[in-house]
Amino acid sequence: PSSNLWFDFLPQREESVARGASAYGAASLPPPPFTRSGVMGPLSRSRTLRFGLPMLLLIAGGSFGLREFAQVRYDVQKVKRKIDPVLEAQLNKNKNKTSIDSEYQKLQEQNLDDWVNIRGPRPWEDSRAHQEEQRKNLNASNT
Repeated sequence: PSSNLWFDFLPQREESVARGASAYGAASLPPPPFTRSGVMGPLSRSRTLRFGLPMLLLIAGGSFGLREFAQVRYDVQKVKRKIDPVLEAQLNKNKNKTSIDSEYQKLQEQNLDDWVNIRGPRPWEDSRAHQEEQRKNLNASNT
């Protein structure tokens, strides 16, 4: 008998049954439904269906999968943000309340006209020695 992949896993049968004759009569067996000779035969030869359809399913399925994972991320963030109202009131009470007016008053109190431009050290200069030299020059000019 010829080797057919559909029948390879079946135990060896009588010669007449293997050639297509039924054990119950002379009628031949129908071809298996999903082989090249069955319904899917012409469709399985199409490159579009063999390669394009799985690719489109992967893209569309990936889109839905990513949407679900992103939604989980946002749900977790929403749950983390929920705080007990009593605790939230205490946190807001302890928070330092600053306003634009108080910040403006602090800026008004500072003297912005007396400032000194201090050059930072170059990459090849020693940082500590340069800072000490800058401090000496600044102290000398102040006295």
